[in-house]
Amino acid sequence: MKDLLRTADLSRTDVDLLLDTAADFAKNPLRSKDALAHKSVAIYMTKPSTRTRLSSETAVTHLGGTPIFIRGDELQLGRGETIADTAKIISGYCDALIVRTFAQSDVDELGANASIPVINALTDDDHPTQLLHLFFQQSSLLAQRHPHLAPNYLKESLQQHVRP
Repeated sequence: MKDLLRTADLSRTDVDLLLDTAADFAKNPLRSKDALAHKSVAIYMTKPSTRTRLSSETAVTHLGGTPIFIRGDELQLGRGETIADTAKIISGYCDALIVRTFAQSDVDELGANASIPVINALTDDDHPTQLLHLFFQQSSLLAQRHPHLAPNYLKESLQQHVRP
């Protein structure tokens, strides 16, 4: 999986990997403090969010990387640069791109034209990172209260929303 653009694009294998990795990080948040060493991650937001900005910057930093925050008004989009051009330019300088914006089509186009991973942190149509977070959170609570049901109960529920 190169990108996380749409919830519907996730396979069952992707979901299992992401939720298992999240569980590992919950136990030991700094276990991979060099995973992004000498790498930079662009965080592009046209829809501001305190929580998304802080959680993204903190995650990149905890993994040893350098977050680069970019506001919508700081790019030349719509003023001479296409989304495809922007994806290629960011790919030349950064190792990943996190996007929180309005149009899903913008995220799709960034993913199609970037040579780096693109993560959808929210559009008007989809919010795959939030859905994964909610399922992880619920499975953790379920595991605490009903260990005999966890961890597969919620994973199986989430599987209804992803492709095989």
